[in-house]
Amino acid sequence: MVYVAKSQISVRYANQDNCSPGKFGPLIEKYMTNFKLSYYNVTTDIINPGDTSEKRIIFSTRTAKAMTLLDSSYQKIMEGRLKDLTSTELFSLTEQSILVPENEDEFAAIQMENEAFLSDRKVLYHVLQPGANCQLGCHYCGQQHTKNFLDPSLYEKVINRIEGKILSGEFEYNTLAFTWYGGEPLMALRQMRDLTYLLKEVAHRHGMKYYADIITNGLSLKEKIFEELVSELGIRSFQITVDGTREHHDRRRITKSEEPTFDIIMDNIVKCVNSPLVQQYNVTIGVRINIDKSNHADVDEFLEYLHSRGILNKVIVQFAEIVDWGQNGASKESLTIQEFADTEIGWMLKLIELGFNMNSFIPERSNVACMVQEKNSEVFDAFGNIYPCYELPYTPIYENTEWYVGNIKNDKSTYEVNNSLRNWSEHIRKGDVSNCNTCKFYPVCGGGCPKSWLEGKPSCPSFKFNMEDRLVLQYLNKNTSIKELI
Repeated sequence: MVYVAKSQISVRYANQDNCSPGKFGPLIEKYMTNFKLSYYNVTTDIINPGDTSEKRIIFSTRTAKAMTLLDSSYQKIMEGRLKDLTSTELFSLTEQSILVPENEDEFAAIQMENEAFLSDRKVLYHVLQPGANCQLGCHYCGQQHTKNFLDPSLYEKVINRIEGKILSGEFEYNTLAFTWYGGEPLMALRQMRDLTYLLKEVAHRHGMKYYADIITNGLSLKEKIFEELVSELGIRSFQITVDGTREHHDRRRITKSEEPTFDIIMDNIVKCVNSPLVQQYNVTIGVRINIDKSNHADVDEFLEYLHSRGILNKVIVQFAEIVDWGQNGASKESLTIQEFADTEIGWMLKLIELGFNMNSFIPERSNVACMVQEKNSEVFDAFGNIYPCYELPYTPIYENTEWYVGNIKNDKSTYEVNNSLRNWSEHIRKGDVSNCNTCKFYPVCGGGCPKSWLEGKPSCPSFKFNMEDRLVLQYLNKNTSIKELI
């Protein structure tokens, strides 16, 4: 064993080779002169320098699969000597699209896969914002909160709008899916109850499955409400934001009357996570940590806190960089994307040290950036306004812009349906607002946030800047003891 140093990682490597012979190697080998190394790959440095069988990790962003490869074999690929590879190597490399047909237009192929995914998608998805109010006054929130809630007189119009998409026959749906959002959606619990009943009726009428999740600040997520949301309202996933330790959270996520919220929210999370309904209904609970320069140094301490409360392995931890919202300048204290990516590896190592069950450090294939690319996906706010993106409602700067679709109170002939957000795939193809069409990470990113790009702000994910570290972590976490890894 030897030590390997890469960025923040200092690890031990145990030499193992899990390759198994491929059955079709000779057939593939026959045509290797017509193959090339895919543009869409990331390859690490040698992970075991000095070993008799030096290896690299190579990751295909087209298939989101990684494999180890002898450095000697990698050199053969770089020199174009594909016929000198073993049958097993040839089979694995082509199967994972690391080697691809020589004349293939890879970007066009990826676009075709994405378009096929969208046309075959069976889920009709919407975001419902039943209220415009929120208890909190977070400085980075771009919304303008008011004491308005979706009036019951508009329920039928919302239902008719959604059901009309099913009856149109344009797409064949088998699932009706919703995200409850706000303001704070739990301040509009009455509307959530009423609309869930009506939406479940729609799903039942058309033989569709029903799914719902919620994004909440967790302040009103009492145990009894959690039980109702799961067992009655069919919510199966919760995302709750906690801005790190008590010290930082209670400086930022305070009520509008400046009261602290950390202890209340954390006690609510602990009770919900330990509810028997979590296993019974296969519920996931995520804790999102919004991070900037003021709290990034204490993220490790917060992870230790989650561990001390006995819930670290019962929640999904998400590290999120604070960004501008509605041109509010919220990102002025944020880390640069490279700083965030470098520091993120340290947080991942901390999770492993604490015994967190992190299944994967690498992203999955992403056929769609977000809901704006799905023609029939829409957001309804408390005033009856319709938008293609959930960051637009209650944000004054987006009122009466091309991104505004219309209002369910008005005839649909007045709706604006051909806006630039909906044309994100075409923007990517042209490369007119982003460099996604030349980026090797496009297949596992999907282009990031279309709204941010169209506002002139790069929207690249952190894994673009720390992927090699992630690959080493992924390999060693599966092939080395945790003690050796740390």
